[in-house]
Amino acid sequence: MGATLRVLTPPTLAWLDRLAQEADVDIGINATSNGRHRDAGHYRGTAVDIGYLNNCDIGRADSTYAGMQELALRVQRAAARLGGLQTTGNLGPAGRFSGTEGPLPIANKDLRDAHKNHIHLSLKP
Repeated sequence: MGATLRVLTPPTLAWLDRLAQEADVDIGINATSNGRHRDAGHYRGTAVDIGYLNNCDIGRADSTYAGMQELALRVQRAAARLGGLQTTGNLGPAGRFSGTEGPLPIANKDLRDAHKNHIHLSLKP
């Protein structure tokens, strides 16, 4: 929903399909390599920002819409179970995951606020 998927690697696309099945959620990607990102995975085609779940916007600016916290947690947990993510590659409204451990708090307020409206997932290259 808003991002070009042709920049994503085939393994990344396959992983996202498994994620949607595992979480039983329709996933809308709003950023791949477009925009400004610190994570180089966005430019390699191995990272995405998910801004929509079941066709609903996760949030706006530094807030999460009502009802989206639990759905985001379901997706972030499913991503952690699937594995293959960078150490800091699972950030979102539910917090962060380190491997399968989480949700953990995001200590940096700016980073925490920046991920209240989407889920960032970055796979290992």
